[in-house]
Amino acid sequence: MALALTLLALLSVVLSPLVAAQDAARYGERPEGTHVVDRAGVLSDAELATANDELLAFFEETGVDITIYTQEKAKVGARKGAQDDAAALLQAWAVGGETGQGAVMLWNVNDDKSIARNGVAFGSAYPEVEATAADETINKAIQTPLRGGDWLSALNIGIIGLQERLISEPAPTPTPRPTPRPPDGGQPRPNTTTGSRPTDLLDPPAGPPYPDPFDDIGTSVYDYAKVISPEVGEQLEESIDRIEARTGAEIVVYTQFKPEANDPASTERDAAALID
Repeated sequence: MALALTLLALLSVVLSPLVAAQDAARYGERPEGTHVVDRAGVLSDAELATANDELLAFFEETGVDITIYTQEKAKVGARKGAQDDAAALLQAWAVGGETGQGAVMLWNVNDDKSIARNGVAFGSAYPEVEATAADETINKAIQTPLRGGDWLSALNIGIIGLQERLISEPAPTPTPRPTPRPPDGGQPRPNTTTGSRPTDLLDPPAGPPYPDPFDDIGTSVYDYAKVISPEVGEQLEESIDRIEARTGAEIVVYTQFKPEANDPASTERDAAALID
């Protein structure tokens, strides 16, 4: 038994450098200043640039290194494959450096962009139990847009979730928001601190046009499709508040049930109309 264990240990020592070399060859060298790579071709140049600028600024401010990577595969397999690929990229590109303060979110996308698997890997600075929980939370949050081919929404929700999990300082205690009343003067709308979404009692038709924003309470997450849990919605609100305070950018997450908007171009047009 002792001899067998010794041989296994030696085999592991011999194979580890070979695996690392294979991963480095598969992904190549990390381009300097790059935090988002879209080998699957699911994002526009403008979307790539915006996301990369945000993650670069986040890295310069916090020292936390986040990398987003998409790749095309004929067979995407189970999510475990995406998780393993994310871990391999984390090591090959040394994401997080010596401090281990980094993470990779990787998508395996099939040829016709109809199936995608998400995997997240965290650096050594984060305990395995916390990293596993964060991976599950982020994967759950982005599943609806990922399955619908809404790549930009999945990207933004994933980035916000990673930033929330990876910042070194503890998250501040949420400030309870006043309970707003719906425009028609009906019952007060519950806020997320009660375990409900701010939008739960409203059911506007799919836009455009869109209902008025809740400017009086500073809401950033409008989940009319009810695909984001109240807990995740509250986390998104807190993360968005910090990003807006740091960058001056204004961020809104808006969901609606609109079966006829079944392609990325339609979703982009709706998003542009919401901004206007």
